[in-house]
Amino acid sequence: TSYTGDATYFATGSGACGWDTTTNNNIVAVAESMFDQYGDSDPNNNPMCGKSITINYGGKSFPAVVVDRCTGCADGDLDYSQNMFEAIIGSTSIGRQTGVSWSFD
Repeated sequence: TSYTGDATYFATGSGACGWDTTTNNNIVAVAESMFDQYGDSDPNNNPMCGKSITINYGGKSFPAVVVDRCTGCADGDLDYSQNMFEAIIGSTSIGRQTGVSWSFD
């Protein structure tokens, strides 16, 4: 299954999965609606945590790992680490890029 949505970026740290992350990691947060449908009362145990995905944009593919849930994301959207956003989309001054596709590996 392939998803298409907006790309944004977030401040890294300890997210819903409970993992410490940095801006240098190739990490993403998926939409809250997607993340929560697989979880229980402890988000650290959510099976979405650690899932590998491939992002396709501008004719290139980029690997990433799910480490968080994005409360401001619609279905299909991804929230990227800052460095990953800059590598894939460009300057963070863009803020949001539409039409980015991705899939679980």
